Amino acid sequence: MVNISAGDTEALDDQRISNLEMVLNLLQGKLLAIKDKIKIEYVYLGLTDDCCYDLRKDLLYTSNEKNKTQLYQKVINFILDKLMCEKGTDFLMKRVEDISDIWHQIEQPKKNLPLILNIKITDKKNSTQGRLVLVDLLYPTFSLLLSPNNEKEALESSCMHLYDTVRRINSFTHETFAEEIPYFLTKELVPYIAGANKLILNTYFQDRVDDESILAKTKVCLDFIDILRGTRVVMLKNKLDTDIKHKRESENNIQTLQIRCRSLKEQLQKEKSNRENLKRQIEIDEKIIEKLTTNLKLAREKKKDQEYVLEYTKSSHEEQIQKKDTEFQELFLKNEELRSALDKERCLVRQIQRSVKEVKQAMRQKQ
Repeated sequence: MVNISAGDTEALDDQRISNLEMVLNLLQGKLLAIKDKIKIEYVYLGLTDDCCYDLRKDLLYTSNEKNKTQLYQKVINFILDKLMCEKGTDFLMKRVEDISDIWHQIEQPKKNLPLILNIKITDKKNSTQGRLVLVDLLYPTFSLLLSPNNEKEALESSCMHLYDTVRRINSFTHETFAEEIPYFLTKELVPYIAGANKLILNTYFQDRVDDESILAKTKVCLDFIDILRGTRVVMLKNKLDTDIKHKRESENNIQTLQIRCRSLKEQLQKEKSNRENLKRQIEIDEKIIEKLTTNLKLAREKKKDQEYVLEYTKSSHEEQIQKKDTEFQELFLKNEELRSALDKERCLVRQIQRSVKEVKQAMRQKQ
């Protein structure tokens, strides 16, 4: 769907926004009637000849002393047109749950630039895919002669190249396009202006035109429309940008890996818990070992003291025994001496007794 306008900007802008809301509401109603889960993705870009702005990214509004309504963009996603021609827009797609999420993003235009809104809808269950591509060229200039004060507009070169491409496609010379397409706008619209995809052209013109410059632009736009009317449309079957079967297998693999990952996480958590328990048990065991080591050390010191006391006691006891032995030996010797003296006394007594007896006998004999 391509929008082109010529005339009073304020009135036509409101009409374009209103029609866009109606189209998105119709799409939302169709999707709500489908019971199967539908994947919705979109990209929202502002277009110039040199680059594309990702309008879905962070846009900052500011005010200063000179101009309280100045709009500027924080440079977060600046993409050269050549890169966009090579890669397309799918790598910028963002998934949303509902069409209303898209409308909330685009209902208030953030930058006065021509724009492209590409909505991709995928039904995984039925392996089908469709797109709604809205290109709003705003007030295109298809000729350098129509530029005000010869000032270059944001999409001027791209619109002129698009106009020339449409003319060549619908010419009777059947020209071929061997050269590389230099502009992102033409690259995106070639399948539509060549008749491979269905194209709806929405035009917004004033009912009455008094300004000569607006009249000239309106005539060029009508000429562009008239050339497009000669395009023969042969719609081709949609091609999925991804292999659904492989994608399903990948999703199944991802689910399996996610389950495996959760299982491993649970196992890891258990291992961590066991590790913590073991760590606490090791700390308890270390305290017990430390306590036992201390007790063993004290026991060894006590044993050493006891051995010292025992050794001292033993040594003292041996000294006492030796002393007793010495005393006993001394007593034994004294006893032997007394016994010897006693024996001598006994011998002396016997001798005395014999002497007395002999004396008595001698006295008797004398009598």
